[in-house]
Amino acid sequence: MPHTKQFQAAVDAAHKKFRALKKGRNADCIPALAKMDPELFGIALEMVDGKTEERGDAGSRFTIQSISKVFTLANGGKNPVTGKSGVRGGIIAVAPGRFGIAAFSPPVDHTGNSVRAQKAIEYIATALCANPYNAHPQ
Repeated sequence: MPHTKQFQAAVDAAHKKFRALKKGRNADCIPALAKMDPELFGIALEMVDGKTEERGDAGSRFTIQSISKVFTLANGGKNPVTGKSGVRGGIIAVAPGRFGIAAFSPPVDHTGNSVRAQKAIEYIATALCANPYNAHPQ
């Protein structure tokens, strides 16, 4: 399991790498979403010991939409869903027994998923060897 410094380094690097990314556009299906500042970008990672790493605009308020469904993972990790997009700028993912991560940025791609949040979570999961689809059996 990575040490706290590895978590910090991964979150720092992801925020630095993607904060200037200018792809996507704010969703306009709800007027409040269209008016959000497209520069907002926050990442929060919670380790199993309760330590939290936050970068950027992680404290900003935004509508969580359907990402609330991922909180069913609190039921002992029995829900097979390990990630969920709010289709409006926020994404939550869980590496069961390791950490939970959330990222938020209003500009979304053509499918409604946050461009920066997708990139950040993928980067961090790879950096921490936490991608469940990239297993290397020993």
